Amino acid sequence: KINEDELCEVVYSSLQFYICLAVKNKKIVLNPKSKILTEYEEDIARCNEIIEDIDTLRSNLFDDFGTGKITSDEYNALTEVYREKQDRYKKLLEILEIDKENYIKNRLGRQSWFNKLLQFEKDNHLTREIVDAFIERINLSGDDQIEICYKFSDVFNDIISNGGVCIG
Repeated sequence: KINEDELCEVVYSSLQFYICLAVKNKKIVLNPKSKILTEYEEDIARCNEIIEDIDTLRSNLFDDFGTGKITSDEYNALTEVYREKQDRYKKLLEILEIDKENYIKNRLGRQSWFNKLLQFEKDNHLTREIVDAFIERINLSGDDQIEICYKFSDVFNDIISNGGVCIG
């Protein structure tokens, strides 16, 4: 059976590891211009370019109709195709912009989280506040196994997937 002192020691050691991981890899945690954010910006720019290109095509289509290069039926059919395509890209653009804003809000939340980690590193003792701030739950199994589930596991996964290490 696991007693309270052993559980506190496991939680403390685990938190120390993750603090080390976050502090040693601060750029990955707090980098406001992450790879994902850059990808959002590139995708948004591409959508805007496509929407502008479709505007140009529609304008050229009108000119072609005016000069008699295409018939009224061709003009109407092509106008509808371009309108539908442009609507799809405008919807995609809205989704990308919302996703980008949500991603930025998440990154700002990381700053607050990171500051709490630094406070724990400085204080160097486990408090209820620290446990509540970082740990979602602790699972204990009958065979003395302890599983600690962190609230910010996505941040730690980002660090590890970006090559982050914890070397003293």
